[in-house]
Amino acid sequence: MLLVILSGLLTGCMTHMNHEWFGGQSTVKLKNGTKVGLWLNPTRRQGGVPLLLRCEGSEPPYGLQVFFPEPHQDWEYVEIREVVIEYEDGTTDTQATGIVWKRRRSGTFSGTLKNAVTRHVSCRISIKGSISKVGGEKTGLSISHQFEAEPVKSMVAPTFWVRGQQG
Repeated sequence: MLLVILSGLLTGCMTHMNHEWFGGQSTVKLKNGTKVGLWLNPTRRQGGVPLLLRCEGSEPPYGLQVFFPEPHQDWEYVEIREVVIEYEDGTTDTQATGIVWKRRRSGTFSGTLKNAVTRHVSCRISIKGSISKVGGEKTGLSISHQFEAEPVKSMVAPTFWVRGQQG
């Protein structure tokens, strides 16, 4: 402990990092050719004791970010009505209270379902909803994608080194 304190004082500060991430973030193509970007965005935290120790990391809960990079020009809105998270250990979480997420043409067809994944465990996420076109025609939307929990990365290092690694 004395070595950590001395290193922190001599280098300006030490940083403890603890990151919990998921693999599997990607753009998936649906049967009709529509592309949907899906990724899990962790909760980020920072804190510590000034000039001695910084703590930073990422942890649950994770927001599910949904993005339609190439929406068709006649789409009026996209809505998600159900999100089911099936964890590797057999437990299931369901978010199904009417419309869970809705985006209109006036903005971008993207957004985050906050706190969708509550644990750092591999999971399959299934999404159901619809795409509404100008004129009222609706098309069903069904997506299922696997996310792999990556090993937790934890380390203590001088802050100047950590900042240099972040670009």
